[in-house]
Formats: sequence, C-alpha cells, structure tokens
Amino acid sequence: MAQSLLRLGGRLLQNIPAKQGLSNEYTINGQTKTAFEWIYGRPLGAAATATRQERAIAQLEERLAQDSTPFLGSNPFAMPLQAEATPEQIHLDDPKQFSMLWTNFDGIYQEVQPWEDVYAASLTDAEEATAQFWTAINQGGAAFNLLLPRKIVRFASGTLYLVDMSIFRMVQPHIIDGIVRFTPATKTWMWQDAATKTMRPIYIQVSGYRGEGQQYYSQNDPAWLYALQAAKASITVFGITWKSGRRRNDTWGRWWTPPTGPTSRCSRIRRCVRGSMPPAIHGAGTSGDFPGSTTGRP
Repeated sequence: MAQSLLRLGGRLLQNIPAKQGLSNEYTINGQTKTAFEWIYGRPLGAAATATRQERAIAQLEERLAQDSTPFLGSNPFAMPLQAEATPEQIHLDDPKQFSMLWTNFDGIYQEVQPWEDVYAASLTDAEEATAQFWTAINQGGAAFNLLLPRKIVRFASGTLYLVDMSIFRMVQPHIIDGIVRFTPATKTWMWQDAATKTMRPIYIQVSGYRGEGQQYYSQNDPAWLYALQAAKASITVFGITWKSGRRRNDTWGRWWTPPTGPTSRCSRIRRCVRGSMPPAIHGAGTSGDFPGSTTGRP
C-alpha cells in the first residue's frame, strides 16, 4: 500500500510543471491576472501550485519516508487539509480568452496559438461553428473515445447519421458554488454529402434531466450556436465518462451496443423514420427537398 501511495503521489505531482506554465496574463473585467490565478483563484508559485490533494499526497510521502508503521491498517487519508480557495466566478470578455487553458510548458501554447482565431470563431460565427463541429470531434475526440455515428438512411445525394447522447436524460443536475451544473442530453443529426464526404450537423435536439425543456434547433435558428455547444459538451462528457471506466457499467454498455440481427433495408428505414428523425426531417424522402442536401432531392 505504501508503494502504491508513493507512485500515486508521483503521478499527481507530474502536472505541476504544466500548471506553472499557465503564466500568460489576461485582463478580464478590468483586472489583470495570470491564467493560473484566473483558473485556480490563487497566486502562481511553486509552493502554491499543487492542489490540496497533491499537497496531502506530498505530506503523506514525507511521513511514509520517515516511518510507515502508524499507517498500517489505518486510513492514511484521514488527515486535516487546508481549505481550497474557490476560484472567482467571472464572465470572459472575449472568446479568445479561453486560451488561458493552454500552458507554456513544452511549447504547447506557442504551437496552438496560431489557431486561436479559428477556435474563437466557433463560438461567434454560426457557419464556422457548423463547419468545425465534426472536424473538432473527429480530430480531437479519439483521445477520449471512438465515437461511432449511427447511420439512419442513405440517399443518392448523401447519408443521414445520428449521434445519440440522450443517455444524459438520466443524470440529475447538481448545484456547485451556487450554479446549476448539468450535462445536456442531445441528439445530433449529421448529413454527409455524397460528393465531398463532408459531415455537417443539420438538426440538434437538446433537453435536460428526464427530457425537461426539450427543443429542436436547426441551422437557421438564432440559438444554433448554443445547440452546437450543448452537443459538443455531451459528446465530450460521454467520452470522458467512457474512458474513466463507465464502459464496464451494464447500463452504459447496453445503451451503446447497437441491435444485432438481420433486418431488411425497408424495415430499417421505416423504424428510423418513426423513431430517429426529428419532425423537420420526417418524410423528407417524399417531400423532394432534404434539409441537409445541397442538390435538393434525396
């Protein structure tokens, strides 16, 4: 046990250099602070960089190195900890200020900084956000989990896919620091053009716990940017949850496993049209104008 705790302490302390690299200054609401101060609510410095968990592990390492006998058969984590400072709740003045999360350690900020304007545009420009949506997930999401969109139906002009994150309907919201925190439950319908093979979101369903406040959003909706961020949030949380070990949970496993068995194409289309398409797409195969198609008729 002592050796495991020592190794755990070493791993927790490995992120300190990256935290010390959060040294760029940002001016928000007339206040200028380093990125570390904005994020963690305390000054940047070697002694103040570690979190309370990391400080506790460091203290434990010192005690174990001196004498591990008192910890045998007891709870080594039952030690007093200093209260952690609560970071200040702020609203950013510019979407580029999200770059405060990029550390200077190992040149990461310098490598990513040229993309700052591109990433910021995904929060302000609906067309740019739509174009970047699948690219960001496809290129950056594999570190969390291999996301497999479900094919709904194929037309001559392209294919309709569904990314179903409605499982978050079962997750209750929580109040943290006086703010309601929740993961939106989403369904994102993606259209892949047959000629260019590009994937773009065309409709998004967003709801809360047990489907509360369920709404559909299209590309022309004034809140389309919100819907895209909600979909990205649910996909990201799902990937992190899957990677952290929930994949062994039967509930998540059954939900993620697609049905098996022979099914005719016609019955698949009928089932998908009845249960997997939003009202705006339902019946598109006979209306002549499919919303995601650039050529008009499916």
